[in-house]
Amino acid sequence: MKVISRPIQGGKTSQAAEWLKEKPNERLLIVMSRDEKERIMRKYGLNFHQVETCRDMMDGYDHGLGKRYTEIMIDNVDLLIQKLFPFATVVGFTITTENKLCHKQSTA
Repeated sequence: MKVISRPIQGGKTSQAAEWLKEKPNERLLIVMSRDEKERIMRKYGLNFHQVETCRDMMDGYDHGLGKRYTEIMIDNVDLLIQKLFPFATVVGFTITTENKLCHKQSTA
């Protein structure tokens, strides 16, 4: 798993966009809002099918994700976690960075 950790305005989204462009037909960037989606698409020259909002993903709105994309990256995951738990301040989380734990398990 790739973890990009930098301060505000530190280039996290820029690095995520570059990651996306390496394999544009296999990767998807998840962002927090439609405004952010539009801003990122304009700024980095991405198309509609390369960026999706968290809300649309949670509501089940997808573009064939199970078939088309093999990797996703969530931009500003800290905001997503806080949104999932609005009743308290999320003060931290743990993460496993070993790639083998992050891939889908084959059912075949």
